[in-house]
Amino acid sequence: MSELISKWHMHRLGLVDFWYYVNEEFPFKDGHMLLRGSNGSGKSVTMQSFIPLLLDGNKSSERLDPFGTRSRKIENYLLEEGGERTDRIGYLYLEFKRSDSEVYKTIGMGLHAKQGRPLVSWYFVIEDNLRINRDVQLLDHNLAITKQVLKNRIGDTQVMDSQKEYMDRVNQALFGFETSEEYKEAITLLLQLRSPKLSNSLKPTMINEILSESLQPLSEDDLRPMSEAISNMDNIKDQLDALKQSYASAKAVYQVFEQYSHAVLFEKYHIYQTVRQTAVKLHEAYQKHEEELQHQQETKQKQENRTQLAQEQGLLTEEKLSLATDDLQRLGEDCTKLTVEKEENLQKLQHKENQEEEKSNRLQELRVQHKTQNDRCEQALSEMKDAFAQLDELQEELLLEDHLLLKEELFEHPDTPYDFTYIGKRLDAKLRLLEEGLQLFNSYDVATSHHKQLVEELEQQKQTNEQQEQLVAQLDEQYDRIVEEYKERISQWSANNRHLKLTDEEFHEMMHLLMQYEEQPDFYKLTDIVQQSYQTLYKEIIHLQIEQKDIAETCRMNLEQKSAELHMWQTQKDPSPAIAGEQEQARQLLKQHQIESRSFYTLLE
Repeated sequence: MSELISKWHMHRLGLVDFWYYVNEEFPFKDGHMLLRGSNGSGKSVTMQSFIPLLLDGNKSSERLDPFGTRSRKIENYLLEEGGERTDRIGYLYLEFKRSDSEVYKTIGMGLHAKQGRPLVSWYFVIEDNLRINRDVQLLDHNLAITKQVLKNRIGDTQVMDSQKEYMDRVNQALFGFETSEEYKEAITLLLQLRSPKLSNSLKPTMINEILSESLQPLSEDDLRPMSEAISNMDNIKDQLDALKQSYASAKAVYQVFEQYSHAVLFEKYHIYQTVRQTAVKLHEAYQKHEEELQHQQETKQKQENRTQLAQEQGLLTEEKLSLATDDLQRLGEDCTKLTVEKEENLQKLQHKENQEEEKSNRLQELRVQHKTQNDRCEQALSEMKDAFAQLDELQEELLLEDHLLLKEELFEHPDTPYDFTYIGKRLDAKLRLLEEGLQLFNSYDVATSHHKQLVEELEQQKQTNEQQEQLVAQLDEQYDRIVEEYKERISQWSANNRHLKLTDEEFHEMMHLLMQYEEQPDFYKLTDIVQQSYQTLYKEIIHLQIEQKDIAETCRMNLEQKSAELHMWQTQKDPSPAIAGEQEQARQLLKQHQIESRSFYTLLE
C-alpha cells in the first residue's frame, strides 16, 4: 500500500448559535482565509474561537485571548450581560478536506451555558464523511440541538465528553503525533506565534531556536511567502515612520493639554486652600467656645460640691457628739468579757501543745518505718527495672503487643499484686507463632529462589509485552493510514469513474464501514455496496443492449428496404417520380376501363 495521496487542508469553519452568529460558515481556499473588517468588527473573536481552541478543546480564559488575559470566558459569548437569554446551546466546528479527493473530516465542540450553573461541553470528531449543514443539521427550529440528538445523528462513537479524549482523537485523525506531549508542544508553539506582542517578548534568535526545534524543514515553495513578506519590509518601514510622526504630533498636543490641565488644577487648588483656611479658623473658634463653656460648667459644679460637703460635715459632727457617751460604756463591758475568754484560751492552748508533742513522737516513728519500707521498694523497683531491661531486649525479637501496657501498669502500681496468667498465655501464643515463623524461615530460601525466578520471567515478559505493544502501536498506525488511504482511493475511484459512481448514501455507508472495520471486519459488506451498484448498472446496460439490438434490427430491415428501393431506381431508365395516392387510384380506374394512358413526363423528350 502506497503513501497517502494528498494532505488535509482546512476547508470550512462554522458557528451555530454562538455569539452573534446563528448559523454562519466561512470557507477556506486551499487552507487559507482572509478576514477584513474595521476594528471591533469581531475578527479576533471569530478566529480565537477556533484555532487553537478546536485543536485541543482547552476552553481556559487565557487561551481565548491572544494577549493572555482572563477578561472574558467562553460562556460570555453565549450569555451576554444584560441579555434576554439565560439558557443557550452553541456549536463550533472546523471541517478538513483531502486536497485531491472528496474525503472530509470535521472536528468541533458543543457548549451549553445556563445562568447560575457551570458550563457544560462535549466534543465530536466526524470521520465517516458526514458534513454539517449538508448531511447533518445542528439546528432544529433555529435552536441548536442537544448532545443526545447529536449522538443520534452522527453516532455515539464520534461524540465524547472528555477534553483529553477529544485531543487524542484529533491528533490521531489529523496530525499523527506519536505522543500527546508532542501534540501539546505543537499547540503551545501556535499560541506563542499568534501573540501580538511576540516581538517585544522574544528576540529573533529565540524565535529561530523555537522554530528550529519544533517545525520540520520548509521547502522553497513554503518559504516563498516569507521571502515575499521580507521584500515588503520597506513598505512596512514607511508605515512605521508615518506612525512615528503621528505619535510625535499627538505627543505635542498632549503636552499642551497637560499644561492647560495643570493651570486649571492650580486654580482649583488655590480655591481649595482659601476655603480650607476659612474652615480651620471657624473650627478653632468653635473649639475655643466649647472650652470656655466647659470651664464655666466645671466651676459651677465645684461650687455645688462645696456647698453639699459643708452640709454633710455639719450632720456628721452632730452624730459624733451624740454617740460618744454610749461607746465608752460598751467598750468597758467588752474588755471584761475578753479577759475571761483569754483565760479559757490559755487552758485550751496548753492542751493542744500536749497533743502536738504526742503526734510529733508518733510521726518520728512513722518516718523510720517509711524509710525502711521505701528502701525495700527502691530495691524491688531496681530489680523490676533490671527485669524489664532484659524484657526490652527480648521484646526486640518477640515483638509482644502487650509489652508496653504491662510495663506501664507495673511501674504505675508497683505495690499492687499482678496476675500474670494472661501474659503467660500471650507468651505461649507468641512462642507458637515463633515456631511457625521458624518453619516459614526454613522454606524462605526456597520461596526466595522461586520468587527470583519469577521476577526474571516477569522482566522477560515485560520486555516481550513492550515489544508487542510497540508492534501493536505500529500496526495501529499502519491500519489507520490504510483506512485513510482506502477512503481517498474510494473517493477518487468514484469521482473518476465515468459510469459506476457511488451515491452519497453509499459513499457514507462505506466510510462508516471502514471506521468500524476493526470491530466488525467484514470485507464483503464493503464489496456488496459496490456489487449492488454494479448489478444495478449491469441491468441497465443489459436493458440498453437489448434496446440497442432491437433498434439495430429495425435499422437493418429499414436498410434492406431502402437498398431494394435504391436498386429498383437504379435499374429503371428514367426513374419514376413519387405518385400520390389519388393519382394511383386514377390510373387503376383507367386500366379497369381499358383506357390507354401514359404519364405526361414520358411524352417529353
